[in-house]
Amino acid sequence: MRTKKILALILFCACSILSVKAQYSVQSACEKIRFINLPYEAGKNNLRIQSVGITNPNNVIPDKLYKDFQCTDYVLASSDPELNPILLGKFQVPNSNWIIGAVTFGGATDLQTTYLIVVDKQGNIKSVLESEIQFGLIATKQFRITSDGKVTITKLVPTSSTSVKFYDFNQISAYKVDETYSINSSGIFVKEGEKKYGTKNYSKSQLDTMSNDLWDL
Repeated sequence: MRTKKILALILFCACSILSVKAQYSVQSACEKIRFINLPYEAGKNNLRIQSVGITNPNNVIPDKLYKDFQCTDYVLASSDPELNPILLGKFQVPNSNWIIGAVTFGGATDLQTTYLIVVDKQGNIKSVLESEIQFGLIATKQFRITSDGKVTITKLVPTSSTSVKFYDFNQISAYKVDETYSINSSGIFVKEGEKKYGTKNYSKSQLDTMSNDLWDL
């Protein structure tokens, strides 16, 4: 498991370093990577070895990189070119012309935020959805896409509003939420519903590992 973790980090860092050398338009970036089959789970063990640098036209994609569970302490990726966005994958929405792209900010750092974007054939971004937040191996938000193109966001919501840093905690009280989204005829993410789970104490050993994704906890 440790070997797989190291390999994943090496591959991601290598791709990230290459990506900052060239940032392609949304349309061009989408043309440079292959489609990923659905259904798809963005788990920690799911190595993402394809990537290409992508522009962020008019900053339509938010670029916050979070330092705490409450998402109140953050830096903006636009402040450093080494944190430029990377297109890590694309998915064809069944029975439509829409493409879902997975765009990650953070480069080779521990701070990682991924957004799902809905794109048309001309590379126009129609909708954006924050879908993944990680600090190293600690994930507080992850996504899955079903075979019919619906997106489920699983996230941890702390019970306290007091900032708890990712790098300085032993356990955190939080509850888990599953949010389900579909894409309408205009290419917009539409929230269909959510399911809340009971409050639990999540330990660092549970979260800071390759072994557990949020839907496993």
